[in-house]
Amino acid sequence: MALTVREIWQMEKFKAFRLVAGEKGLDNEIENIGILDYEYAVEDEELQQKWAFGRKGFVISSLLFAKDHPERILNAFEGLVRDRVSALAVKAVCYQELPREAIEYADENNLPVFLFGRDDAYFEEIVFEIKGRISGWNDVKNMEKRIDSLIDRNLGEEERSNILKRVVKGKWRHYLAVYEKYEDGIKESELARRYRLLNDRIGERGGALIYHGGCLVILAAEKGEMLSRYTRQLLREIQPGERHQAMGVGSHHAREDELRQAVMECLYAERFACLKGKEEIFFDDMGVYQILFPYYKESWMKEYSRRFLGKILEFDREYDGELFQTIRIYIEQSGDIHAVSEKMHVHKNTIRYRINKVRELLNMEEDPTFLEQMSLAVRIYELGTRWEDSSG
Repeated sequence: MALTVREIWQMEKFKAFRLVAGEKGLDNEIENIGILDYEYAVEDEELQQKWAFGRKGFVISSLLFAKDHPERILNAFEGLVRDRVSALAVKAVCYQELPREAIEYADENNLPVFLFGRDDAYFEEIVFEIKGRISGWNDVKNMEKRIDSLIDRNLGEEERSNILKRVVKGKWRHYLAVYEKYEDGIKESELARRYRLLNDRIGERGGALIYHGGCLVILAAEKGEMLSRYTRQLLREIQPGERHQAMGVGSHHAREDELRQAVMECLYAERFACLKGKEEIFFDDMGVYQILFPYYKESWMKEYSRRFLGKILEFDREYDGELFQTIRIYIEQSGDIHAVSEKMHVHKNTIRYRINKVRELLNMEEDPTFLEQMSLAVRIYELGTRWEDSSG
């Protein structure tokens, strides 16, 4: 998860920085920091290449090398753009304003350029603050990998405990996990802003982590009713953003060794919300899907579904039929022939004929568990069709 120029500018330490060029590059990503001294003041191209700044760098300078030589500033900007530097912050020691041609060049190449005063910040402070923030983002990415290991059962008891301690501050007895997923292709800068918003809202009640295009939140409290109140309050406070896709809320837990289950619950609930076209779903409200999501990929489950649906799908392919669609809506409508007829715009007798045909194909003409068994088979099939390549 990369840090952006915009986020650096929003930090308290850098609010006095004045943007003078390159506004369109504020979402450039930052991965390192450097100090510009005389690197571009020399004419030797080999030396310039040797001293090149790291790609996606945030560079600071007093432009001392260009004192009394303003023409060197444009040359330096050209070198920074060539090196694909993300931003430049200039301490107004030698220059209170920058040459017009340098400003225009920075604008054309989306290179954000800031000016700051002698007393606004020291170079050492800037380096320390930005390195700390970059390190923080690296930690966020590492936590994402640790959550993956948790899900894959590759974390021991001590490591599970460390994750909880890393996210949850203070004393707690109960906790739950919430996962808010965003649309594919969301910019890292948007995701980072959402991550910071969540942590600001949560405060001491828990914490948020970046997790595969979304935010994983762990909320905790000493009492279960307090946790329920915190959860409802959080859901009210964090209005869905523009790129919001769905949110899943897990169940209460009171033991550290249940952390994996807590995380899996909210991930399954988020998927279920997507399946049903809902903005948010609680795991406790998922009904039979509480069991289906963890196990629908098991060979026994797949074979169970295939035994029921194989003949139906084969019949539809051979006769261009609609048995599967009919049985799917029949299950959705809890076996109400009239409701199925209205939804499919087909006469009730046609629906009865199709249902009887399914019973005949499966030798279940008199089986009282027909609806129950077909419901399981269809739901397993739909989960496998939608998330065939997903983990979990």
